[in-house]
Amino acid sequence: MKLVKKSKSVFYRLVFSFMILMLTATIFMGTASYMYYTRSFNEEIKRVQLQMISYVQTITNEHLIQNPLDLYLQLTMSSSKNNNLLLFLDEPLDGNHAHIQTIFNTLKEKRIGSSPMVDDIQVYYPSNELIISSTKGLKYVGSETASLSDFRWIQDPAIIESSSIQWHMNETNVSLIGTLPYIRSDEERAFVAIHLQKNVVSEWLETTFQETSGTMLIASPDGFIAMSSSLIESASYIRDHPMYVDHLKSTQTEGYFSMEIAGQEHQVAFSSLDLPGWKLFNFVPVEHFQQKSAAIQRTIFLLGIVTVIGGLIMSYIISGRLYGPLQRMLGRIRTLSISSEGSGASDEYREINQFIDTMSVKVEDLENTLNHNLPLMKSRLVEETLAGKIQHLEAWRERMEMLHQKEASGDWFVAVSFQLKQQTIQQMSVENQAFTTYRIKDYMEEKTPSGMHVFTSEHDQRIDAVVCSSIEQGDILHGWMNEVIAFAREQFRMNLAGAIGSWTTEVGKMKLSHAEALFYLGYAYFYPNQSVFTHNESTSLDTMLPATFFDEFSQALLKKQRKPLDKLMTRFFKRLTKPAASPSVLHQDIRDLLYTYYRTLKSIPLSTRDILPDHLMTTLVTHESVDEFIAVFNEVIELTLNYLEKKPEQAQNGTIEQVKKYCIDHLDQELSLHAVADIVHLSPRYVSRIFKQETELNFVDYVTNLRMQKAKQLLVESNSNVEQVANSVGYHNPAYFSKKFKEAFGVTPSKYRQTRGGEG
Repeated sequence: MKLVKKSKSVFYRLVFSFMILMLTATIFMGTASYMYYTRSFNEEIKRVQLQMISYVQTITNEHLIQNPLDLYLQLTMSSSKNNNLLLFLDEPLDGNHAHIQTIFNTLKEKRIGSSPMVDDIQVYYPSNELIISSTKGLKYVGSETASLSDFRWIQDPAIIESSSIQWHMNETNVSLIGTLPYIRSDEERAFVAIHLQKNVVSEWLETTFQETSGTMLIASPDGFIAMSSSLIESASYIRDHPMYVDHLKSTQTEGYFSMEIAGQEHQVAFSSLDLPGWKLFNFVPVEHFQQKSAAIQRTIFLLGIVTVIGGLIMSYIISGRLYGPLQRMLGRIRTLSISSEGSGASDEYREINQFIDTMSVKVEDLENTLNHNLPLMKSRLVEETLAGKIQHLEAWRERMEMLHQKEASGDWFVAVSFQLKQQTIQQMSVENQAFTTYRIKDYMEEKTPSGMHVFTSEHDQRIDAVVCSSIEQGDILHGWMNEVIAFAREQFRMNLAGAIGSWTTEVGKMKLSHAEALFYLGYAYFYPNQSVFTHNESTSLDTMLPATFFDEFSQALLKKQRKPLDKLMTRFFKRLTKPAASPSVLHQDIRDLLYTYYRTLKSIPLSTRDILPDHLMTTLVTHESVDEFIAVFNEVIELTLNYLEKKPEQAQNGTIEQVKKYCIDHLDQELSLHAVADIVHLSPRYVSRIFKQETELNFVDYVTNLRMQKAKQLLVESNSNVEQVANSVGYHNPAYFSKKFKEAFGVTPSKYRQTRGGEG
């Protein structure tokens, strides 16, 4: 009964499902892996063995065949060292015994310098019936050579009568035999034989490839050339085996077969060497691979057991984690009595189904809520897109699906911005501002051109929009923006300015397009009669006004020079009405001009409130176009000049008095012309010029005189020593102070104190 009750629990059903899934998957994967391994095992053995024998074949061709051939060519090619070898082709032995020693030394040197496989190098001269060997020296053809196996090759008519390179084999040696290339007739020629020891070749084969699986055998139609020591006992069996014989005689360059040796199955791979009929065989016992495969099979079996056990544990854990939230949800359902009465005690699945049926009723309400919030979601989408938070087209299309706007997933995107005039919007109530902004946004989306989709968002006094389209439609977009601007003018008497960024096929670059639109929107201030701005209005010339311009403006204002001021203002206003720089640079020029104006008045000192009426000061700050600024600033300059003409002394002397006062208050500090110019916000050159005009002293002489007068006062009226007095007036070197004091008054500071003290 308890088992039946538990079977209705979601938790135990999940555990049971995971157990079935893990067992099924493990059995399937284990069976498939075993079948695959069994099917591909032999192929893998064959592939590995063929790769290995291919490598061995390359090395064997080089050492067993190519090296003796290279040695033969060195001996027979035409050179001064080899001329002695040709001597006995047509010269008698008498009188040439010294040359025999030279030939012997040459052959000996070549043998020692060659591979250890080379046992001997011999040269046979038929015309003189003699043989010169690198190991046995001079031998005459006759009875003494008949018993020596090393010289039996000269008795083979097939070799002596041939003019090509041949390979000869006997019980102990494999020999390369060829003629000397200097041949005058069939009788006048010699033969070179390079003998390789079979046992040395076998040792080399076994030593070089001792780490390679299996054993090696080199064979030719004449017999075995070399073999691994483990095959020596089975050599006769292998030689007569039909499989071996068939593959040795076959024309295949490489192959693979199986044969039994000493009661053990072997996998045999073979490959042809560079000599006709010579082949390399590799014998690997099948048991060698089966040992490896047994370990793999055991590993697969153990992994299967571990997987099943781990799967059972994981199924219990995962089921618990999945069931935990579900159990809490069921508890909540039962607490709220959302499901039908008594259902929880019978079957959790039925209870969950009833809960889902109950909750599905509210889906329609949720969809309605979503539809009501679509404008807010669209606005949020625009903000994130223009901020560069949506980087990929896939993310954009997902958002379009959520907004039920799948058709708006175009290939081209562009940012658009509209600027609402500040004065107009500020005159409206908050309610009217919101109504006007949303009505313009609705019109923008309602009048969207065919093939385009527009999504809008408002920011203070600006409306931003993301426009997407299947193709780039610059002219159509420009016309649509003019329609929106005309609508705002007709319906709300509101002047708008619009700007278009660059078109792009990458939604992640919309942040750059938006930045461009805002940059172009800056030109609306300088082109008040133009409505829509694109990159055509932008300029790459960011020429700055020189600092001397503002100094000249300040000086002309202080001196009330109307003509120079008119000339400077004409130059400045022309720069604004025909922009040769970006909006940010031009606005900075305006700020610098206003700052210079305020600073000049402050240096007199005067306040703008003493000169300008409140409405003019307000307009100077809140104006919205360059035309307004020009009109207002001309009025400001006129009122300022009229005011200054009534107070000439204050205007002329204000800056100089400020400089003098600063010098008196800071005698103990550095009083350079640059430092003082920074205090009065003027250039050093300009300060120097007006100071000289007003005081008839240059600035340095004035400061020096001021310091000396103060030093005299301190020497008489204080008890400070000379060094302290020097520091008090800005001299940190007492010796230099004494020098300057004596230049000014003819006596040293100490003498001056004594003199004045005595008088006192």
